[in-house]
Amino acid sequence: MVNEDGTLLDNVKRAGLNTLEPPEETHRILERWVDANLSLAYADKFHGKRKTIIVRREKLVELFFPMTGFMIIVGVHPAFPLDKTGQLENLINKLQIGGDEWRGT
Repeated sequence: MVNEDGTLLDNVKRAGLNTLEPPEETHRILERWVDANLSLAYADKFHGKRKTIIVRREKLVELFFPMTGFMIIVGVHPAFPLDKTGQLENLINKLQIGGDEWRGT
């Protein structure tokens, strides 16, 4: 979970897994993602709210779930079936991560 300035608010990962980037680069990468997310927000008033941003890479797939005031980032295996993305979004909504005041509901 990352806030609007790229600060990592919370992090959960599977035991035994490490990030692919060097730890000192993580904040810089998160800041760039937040910038990209905010630049996409302009079209929301025309196209509707962004629900999921999917970035497919060679080594992983990144799923971004923009919320009010923060963004949830989920990294999955490249073979993750993208048709399951909606189910993951529904799970996140049911969990009410961050509470209603964060979600803007």
